Amino acid sequence: MKLIRFLKSKSFWANLLVAVVGIALLIWGVNASLRGHTHHGDNIQVPDLSRLSYEEAVRRLESTELGYEILDSAEFNPEYPRGSILQQYPYPGSLVKEGRVIKLTLNPLKPRKIELPELIEKTKRRAIYDLQSKGFEVGELEYIPYIGKDVVVDVKVNGRSVKAKARFEKGTVVQLVLGQGLGGSMVNVPYLKRLTLAEAEEKLLAASLNKGSVRFDESIQD
Repeated sequence: MKLIRFLKSKSFWANLLVAVVGIALLIWGVNASLRGHTHHGDNIQVPDLSRLSYEEAVRRLESTELGYEILDSAEFNPEYPRGSILQQYPYPGSLVKEGRVIKLTLNPLKPRKIELPELIEKTKRRAIYDLQSKGFEVGELEYIPYIGKDVVVDVKVNGRSVKAKARFEKGTVVQLVLGQGLGGSMVNVPYLKRLTLAEAEEKLLAASLNKGSVRFDESIQD
């Protein structure tokens, strides 16, 4: 009976009200503290930094209260400005918290230099493969009188003879000087329609032919 009278008393309800209010205030305080530490709801959209210089990218990140970390430079990409942002993570448009570190990969200021392989006395096919696998471009083929047909007699860069192990930037154009063989011979012109320019050049090289002038049909539209 005493318990029932206590439950019906004003003091019980007053104490209960105080307890409920206290718990509510405690929960509100904890949530407010968590929001203060985690910036709950304060998402920032990662800007697109592609092709920006290092200085421009840093200014953009600092203005949005984001951090950054520079990663080792990747392979040189000639389609991007030197020293510009090549890759970033998180990706542009991602939503992150304030202070998130954005990892940046820069395009090298200079292409990596690579050694010219030994090509003298190799067949044309093998020489082209060795050059392209190293990252060189193959220029026009030059033929001179020599007993070995399609055998490399000389190697040139910018019109000057060069030796194996010389170092050049990746993508350098290398010209092969090949033997004509004992006599002139006819070759079949490969079928090049529907090929890209790069694919057509590769087929011409394989057939010991050089690319002539290139004309574009301006009447064709996308």
